[in-house]
Amino acid sequence: MILFSPDAFMFERKESGLKNLLSTSPLWASKTYDNSIDLLLNEHLSWQQALLAIGLLINTADKVWGNEVDADQLDIRLEQLMLLAEKGVLQEQYKTLAYADKHQVQAFATIHGMFIDVHPRRDGERFKTVNDAISTLLNDDKTVDIDKINHAWNTIASPALEEHGDIFKRYILYYIYHEYFPLTLGDAPQSAFRLLVLDCFMLRCYLAVIAHKNNGLSESDIHLCFQVYHVVRQHKPTFIKGATAMMEKFNFSSVAGIISLLKTGV
Repeated sequence: MILFSPDAFMFERKESGLKNLLSTSPLWASKTYDNSIDLLLNEHLSWQQALLAIGLLINTADKVWGNEVDADQLDIRLEQLMLLAEKGVLQEQYKTLAYADKHQVQAFATIHGMFIDVHPRRDGERFKTVNDAISTLLNDDKTVDIDKINHAWNTIASPALEEHGDIFKRYILYYIYHEYFPLTLGDAPQSAFRLLVLDCFMLRCYLAVIAHKNNGLSESDIHLCFQVYHVVRQHKPTFIKGATAMMEKFNFSSVAGIISLLKTGV
């Protein structure tokens, strides 16, 4: 599986399957694609910090997309962000972002609720495994206890994932490639970025609840979480519509707002 193979994406981008697509795409799209990968693979940044950097790049991409600035501003922005990463500024900026637990509860409840409604295998054993694990982390009023989920991420899931290298960086790299990021939705770059972060948030939560249940994460546990999530995510156009509406409703419009979903209270 790609998630467990560190060499899965050692490819020459110019010779990749995106060559024809990007050669016929706007210059801003190919630059944003390349620059996003450069930021993701920056050795100074965790995957969460890299997503913050990509979000700041996307702010510039939005301006280029809207014909406010020229595409060369994307390369200038990349240089700035790389320097900020080297100096530790982006890392500190990520630390100062607010832990918006109520927004996380709203986002998780909305998206998982959609999954319960539309998951084609919601009565199957694999989806039931995830759903039952979530049920053990509900408050008395049946709302999800996001603090417990985040605690499970910090103390069990995240350390367990480290045994497999940087799984989330490999996942995001695959995502950028497979989803033609930032052309994912054929809309403003910011829309594609928000969806990417939301996907990472939900996967992080699924991994955390399974880690809490099993007091650890095996390769099969990790595979389960990604598979259950993407059965709906990749094959249900209604998901994108519902996710977009949710992000608008709860004001996940800024980079800081959407990245706050990744904060875990530490």
